[in-house]
Amino acid sequence: KGEPIMPTKSKMFYLKNKTTGLYLYRSDELNLDEQNYCTDSNNRPLDYCLFSQDEINTLESTKYNQIEVK
Repeated sequence: KGEPIMPTKSKMFYLKNKTTGLYLYRSDELNLDEQNYCTDSNNRPLDYCLFSQDEINTLESTKYNQIEVK
């Protein structure tokens, strides 16, 4: 019964525009913009392109496909 409760790492997602194919990202603390990539040269996710489900729920995300980051 003494199993430690590990905090579950929340899933993160890219948001890809269904029309343009561009990825949503944070251009600064208040604004979002789109660009055509969301990984670095080593194919690692860029932090400013990642969104949690809670964040996505507050966005008008119907025009975006959610892509889970593995």
